[in-house]
Amino acid sequence: MAPVIDMDICRSRMLIITIHQDQVVRIWTYARLVCDWTHTFDEEVFSVSIRNYHVLIAFYRVIKIYFITGEKVNQINNVNVRNARQMRFSPSGHLVAVAAGRDIILVSVNGWKIIATLKGHQGTVTSVAWSHDSIYLSTAGVDGGVHGWFMEGFIRYAECVTIGSLYSSIVYDANRKYVYGCGPNIPLRAVDTDKKYWFPQILPDEVEDEGLPPEEEDEDVSGSCWEHNIFRAQTSYEAVPKGITRIAGLFRHDLLCGTNDNGELLLYFVPLSKACKPVWEEKINAGKVICLTTDENYDLIMIASSQGSIMMFTLRKLPWSKDLPDRPPSPRGFLPVDELSLVDVLAVDAEELEEKKKHAQEFSSLIEKDHKDMLYRDHLREQEFIIQMREKEELKARKISEYDLRLRLLEKRVLMTESEKEVAIQGLLESQEIKLKEMNDECEKKVSSYSVLQVNPNQI
Repeated sequence: MAPVIDMDICRSRMLIITIHQDQVVRIWTYARLVCDWTHTFDEEVFSVSIRNYHVLIAFYRVIKIYFITGEKVNQINNVNVRNARQMRFSPSGHLVAVAAGRDIILVSVNGWKIIATLKGHQGTVTSVAWSHDSIYLSTAGVDGGVHGWFMEGFIRYAECVTIGSLYSSIVYDANRKYVYGCGPNIPLRAVDTDKKYWFPQILPDEVEDEGLPPEEEDEDVSGSCWEHNIFRAQTSYEAVPKGITRIAGLFRHDLLCGTNDNGELLLYFVPLSKACKPVWEEKINAGKVICLTTDENYDLIMIASSQGSIMMFTLRKLPWSKDLPDRPPSPRGFLPVDELSLVDVLAVDAEELEEKKKHAQEFSSLIEKDHKDMLYRDHLREQEFIIQMREKEELKARKISEYDLRLRLLEKRVLMTESEKEVAIQGLLESQEIKLKEMNDECEKKVSSYSVLQVNPNQI
């Protein structure tokens, strides 16, 4: 397959959608490890996003919205947004954040209308991240800025700008205390979001007070967004090494996943500490990592590479040892993959896949039964309609034949009447001729008799 450009997942339906450099869009079911839908577009595709039955595909001039119905994907609407490089649904599913150039465009799912345009970045926006409650949105770009947006009023309530930093990926932690960011020229960073809440040992012992400038040590920087117009967030700590290009969270296990251009998968404990190092790393050997995402419901890590392969990791669900509280779950080993398969599966929980496969089979059998019932009902309706149409056609044919018969009878009667009329007229003419002849004969006799009398008058 061609290299992957963008990838997104639908956790509720266990779907993956990918776009490739050859303008092909594919939808995969990672519960069954198969490709369910493939389509090649005539124009360049920039980004994709999926949630439940809705699929968003961004082109240069427009975002097209598709709806998944069974094995078909039908277009239902358009949103006029140019150059949409990244799109992400909110966890609640009612909003879509679109990174288009320097702006962030918010699209409402209700009617697919643009409801707000967020401005504030001085460079191209490269990544967007939603909080788990869908109330906050964080964005980062090549201008070195990480901005926090509040969805009530669509205001910018926080920012952290580090000139020269090229952010490529950001993510909120589970409690929205920190925004983790990374980029090709910066270390893995954790930015304070200015959220007040109590959590024991939220910062490790390695974080010291010298992280803040001396003139700001006594300043209260923990106020809420209602106390500050724009909170100037601080980078709390940085991890090494540099070069982490993609991150995603498995915060249920207090883990942050990261990848670099060397094709390595790294796991970090969160919250991060100064100069912290990965607790686990593995060479993927699949080329440059383009996309990284996770399914926290099943502890899955999905990776799309520049070689066109899609890989999946999972974590063993084993209790951690009490003697080693900082020991993370170990990733499973590689599973054999069919040489002809389009998906490289690096690790899969067999029991969960079997259960999902069983559910999928039951669901497919139910769908198939409903489909057959629907086809049978449609067949019955079609037969009833055909019978009705035949009856109507037969009735129409009978009426037409009756009309033809009446018309023929009328024509015959007219012809008979005309013939009778002609015969009667001919008879009258002949009788008149006979009478005229008789009258002529009688007149001639009288004339002849008068003439005889006039010739011999003496005889009289």
